[in-house]
Amino acid sequence: MKITKKILEGLALVSATFVASGYMLLCFIGIVYFIPIFTFRTHHLSILLLFIFGIVGYIGFLSLMFNGYHKKSFQSLILLSIGVIVCILTFFFTKLSVTDFFLVNSISELFKMIIIIWPILVVIYFIIKISKKLTPERNNG
Repeated sequence: MKITKKILEGLALVSATFVASGYMLLCFIGIVYFIPIFTFRTHHLSILLLFIFGIVGYIGFLSLMFNGYHKKSFQSLILLSIGVIVCILTFFFTKLSVTDFFLVNSISELFKMIIIIWPILVVIYFIIKISKKLTPERNNG
């Protein structure tokens, strides 16, 4: 049973990393495009920080993939949490409503939505798993 769970976790992590690689590539392209026109305005600074923290979240993915969640678990927890925060801030920043995002008109849109949110779902799963590992058990007696 544990081997099957480890295989499923590994497959989920690898597949989510492939999707997140596209997001990371967009962050790199965004930084390269944005640096020449950057000015110290709140709007520009927030965009640049989203790109940088997106890359930090991807580093959390790679850390989790190569180290597992047993080694450097606190560091992985912080990096993965930054990635989730970036995703949430992107929703607010683009003013995309959650109901518009989850409104599905066809099966193809459903698959696209699942692909888009798959890395976040995997990250949230591992954040919960790492948090449980780091939290000491309390004795009730």
